[in-house]
Amino acid sequence: MQKLGRELLRRLAAEGLTFKVTSGNRTQAEQDALYAQGRYGNKGPVVTWTRRSRHIGGRAIDLTLFSGKNPVWESKHYDTAGRIGKELGLVWGGDWKRTKDRPHFELPV
Repeated sequence: MQKLGRELLRRLAAEGLTFKVTSGNRTQAEQDALYAQGRYGNKGPVVTWTRRSRHIGGRAIDLTLFSGKNPVWESKHYDTAGRIGKELGLVWGGDWKRTKDRPHFELPV
């Protein structure tokens, strides 16, 4: 995943876009903590829908678009990232039917 992630970032930079990897490999404990956020009386927004993420084992990354030092969460540029990621053979979370996750890229099964 690292090699494809670096190539994705390189191609996005060539388009003039500044994306950074904001999440990569996670332990099961880290994923469980993210899953608990916003559930079971825990504070914060729900940020993941699964305990069995492809991030566990390093098979997924999340990218965030930046404008200067500020993250940008809504932008057509995530569609550009999705197109390029798919050209590289990655699965893009923006294509998911149930819960879209536009910053998410993972290796195919």
